[in-house]
Amino acid sequence: MNIKSVIVYLTRFLGFYPSKLSESGIKAILSLLKPIENGHELIRIGGAKDGGYLLPDDLIGVDVCFSPGVADNWSFENDLFGKFSIPSVMYDASVERPIDLPTIHEFYKKFIGASSFNNYISVEEVVHLDLKSYSGDLIAQIDIEGGEYSLLNSISNDTLLRFRILIVELHELDRWIEKRFFNENITPILEKISKTHDLVHAHVNNNGGTFRYRGHKAPKVIEITLHRKDRAANYSGFRKIPHPMDSDNV
Repeated sequence: MNIKSVIVYLTRFLGFYPSKLSESGIKAILSLLKPIENGHELIRIGGAKDGGYLLPDDLIGVDVCFSPGVADNWSFENDLFGKFSIPSVMYDASVERPIDLPTIHEFYKKFIGASSFNNYISVEEVVHLDLKSYSGDLIAQIDIEGGEYSLLNSISNDTLLRFRILIVELHELDRWIEKRFFNENITPILEKISKTHDLVHAHVNNNGGTFRYRGHKAPKVIEITLHRKDRAANYSGFRKIPHPMDSDNV
């Protein structure tokens, strides 16, 4: 980390932002807290605390789960297979394959990046190479500590449409109020995804902290669930959060 990055990090930690700010970021964050009802009940897959997520009960016909970010928790992947016989293809260069990870799941010691180089592989290559034997719909469970932005910015529309459901943990939301970061990184993602998927659930990660901006209190980390628009049964306003099946991460 260079000197500039250290200064930016410390000033953000103290609540100061040494860059041009924008109201657009805080408005976008608050909109994430208003998921919609699309006619599908939600179910919980994974552990009771961290590693468990809510997603629409629309998994019949999904072939495989793309799961970047493994660390030491794969309760979601195991529960998904146990309940729906959906295996996972997992990626994480920061760890070795867990010794007790069931063999039904594939594991690659790779990070997911905007392009493929060294120990990084792009989501496009994942879908067209590692997942080429799966012709049906996909699901994604993405928790890669900030790498989600390059993944979502680099994914093509055709590849995005392969995913019936995406569960994404969004980090560093306090950076969304920085005008340049929001315009260059977040706006393209929101515009792209809004054309193909609906936001159907959101859960604030209580372990991620909060920040304040002009009277607004917002989370720094939030877990969202996106459901492809063609799968919607009907629309009936906004979904109430927290959901009864939501649970604190710690």
